[in-house]
Amino acid sequence: MLSAKPPGTVLLLGGLEFGYKGFGLGLAVEAMTLALPGSGRRTKPDKFGQGVFLQVLNPRLLGGLDAFRDETTYLADACHASRVREGAPPVRLPGERALANRRQQMQEGITLADDVIARMKTWSDTLDLPMPESVRHTAI
Repeated sequence: MLSAKPPGTVLLLGGLEFGYKGFGLGLAVEAMTLALPGSGRRTKPDKFGQGVFLQVLNPRLLGGLDAFRDETTYLADACHASRVREGAPPVRLPGERALANRRQQMQEGITLADDVIARMKTWSDTLDLPMPESVRHTAI
């Protein structure tokens, strides 16, 4: 089992006492997603700012794919091995809950509210298409 050193490296930016430390990261993200495309808060102050910044990196051209996988696997393992406060849920990496939900849905089917099922049934009948057998009914 890996132990993170220094302790707390998986906490929110700034930790429990200084949780505002993510402000700099937020500014960097805004600069890349709003300022770079030219649609920021100054030019369109009355509009909701939504931009896109896409950076594509090929690990094969940097440190190599094997080194990248080795480092990221170690990082993920270190995150999962981190101690959490008593009563707190275990550390989860981005996307893990969605992947677990997908696996469950692939095995057990998709749970939908009854009103959604009814609307799907209307279209199923209209288009003469069978309803999927994996759809489960639930009162949400």
